[in-house]
Amino acid sequence: MELKWEERLNTGVFCFDEEHKTILNMLNFMRELLQNKRRQEASSFIVDVLIPYLRNHLRHEEEVFKQFGYPEGETHTKSHEAIEKLFMGFMEPLEAGEDKVIKHFQAVVIGWLYGHIEKTDKRYGVYFADKGIIDKVNEIEPVRNEFTEV
Repeated sequence: MELKWEERLNTGVFCFDEEHKTILNMLNFMRELLQNKRRQEASSFIVDVLIPYLRNHLRHEEEVFKQFGYPEGETHTKSHEAIEKLFMGFMEPLEAGEDKVIKHFQAVVIGWLYGHIEKTDKRYGVYFADKGIIDKVNEIEPVRNEFTEV
């Protein structure tokens, strides 16, 4: 089942919404690889493309928090550290080709993405809008790769 962007996931911050959409596109690509029984390619994709992009996305959010003085930035960054540690824990088993790890990783990323956006990320959009700086924040370009639709 293809993951689709839903309006409820919009944070109001253009660059991060685009990055979240890119992550969904990457998860859909990974799903296609798995459906076509290309497990080794899926493992390599996770290790070489998806996890590095996830890390870049997290760093990008953190940079913007600092740049615009987001008061929840430190707490938000700590949640990033926890999920990044979890993601990195998948690296060795994925590189070793452990099949079951791929599905587990996929479930973790999907759960994190939807939960994190709705419970945590939406707050920075509200903050930037309330401070009257959302237009300035929305001038920031998203981190891009070949899965970006912008």
